[in-house]
Amino acid sequence: MNTGTGNNQVLDTIPPNVFNRFFANNSYDAACLSDFADVPQCIAGCSAELHPISEFVVEKQLRTLKNSSPGADLIPAWVFRQCSYELAYPVMKLFNMSFAEGQVPTEWRSANVTPVPKVSKPSAITDFRPVSVTPLLSRLAERMIIKQYLEPAVGSEMLDDQYAFRPTGSTAAALACLMHRVTECLELAVMCGV
Repeated sequence: MNTGTGNNQVLDTIPPNVFNRFFANNSYDAACLSDFADVPQCIAGCSAELHPISEFVVEKQLRTLKNSSPGADLIPAWVFRQCSYELAYPVMKLFNMSFAEGQVPTEWRSANVTPVPKVSKPSAITDFRPVSVTPLLSRLAERMIIKQYLEPAVGSEMLDDQYAFRPTGSTAAALACLMHRVTECLELAVMCGV
């Protein structure tokens, strides 16, 4: 296991299967899963309304795929970039079938998990957090769902105060907005004589 922190005595003493059990137990919540048990049926029932993703869009996404760690399937990003034209149609069919049926292929649910220390000198298994690397096609499918279905459904006016996970969002923008609102409140308080 590589944590990027050099020699780590805790990682040397804890067997990998102990990490696996620890992360699996902390990541699995049966109650949460039961709340979403009917989601695939809902998606499948709405499949007539879903617009299929085109081969052109998939090819462009494959061609512009950035270098990233491959997942459990070990297929590197350069394969998708170099063969984007040839792979566009089968990947498009796979995506559209998955979205229409509301099911994710089993292989996309597997991940390479690396324990990364949360503190400078970890001394217990709880001092690590898992970093999961899923297959590239899984990540690409997530990106396509967001672009094709979620972004159009959520209006931009609903995300005016959202700064994380947006192309133009940053902590600096969030701080500037906060300072602007605090200044407005102080000006209003001064004008009202408070």
